[in-house]
Amino acid sequence: MKIKMISLCIAMIANFEVVRCVPMQQAADSDVIYSRFEEYDRNMSGEQIKERLDGLIQHLEVNPSFQVYLVSYGGRQSCRNEALLRARLARGYLSNKGINPNRINILDGGYRDNWIVELGVGPPTAVPPPRMRTIDKRRVIIKKKCRFTP
Repeated sequence: MKIKMISLCIAMIANFEVVRCVPMQQAADSDVIYSRFEEYDRNMSGEQIKERLDGLIQHLEVNPSFQVYLVSYGGRQSCRNEALLRARLARGYLSNKGINPNRINILDGGYRDNWIVELGVGPPTAVPPPRMRTIDKRRVIIKKKCRFTP
């Protein structure tokens, strides 16, 4: 299947200034692949994470037909189901801010060196984003209790 690249540009509504352009893959048969909108990871504060999620909320409000994929990865040292729990926290935050939970899809991406949550956006007909794990599950140290915020 041939894939061509197009760009999705996100503009500030107030002054129509282009904030960033995100590459978006489109298959030759017009099936769109979800575009990575943003991500957050363990190196960010709770406020920085909320800013990223709030930016996603604004994007979804401007694009009411778009869906979101939360692709969440646990870290090398992880608690049981960490990726799923972090994605559920993000989904809860988005739905508490008015995003219909039916627009939010969760994918457990597996494991990476450090936990990370990728935020993908696209129309409902888009192909889900790929999982890009970097660590085999057998090399992960599972801790007993999780204590974290979104």
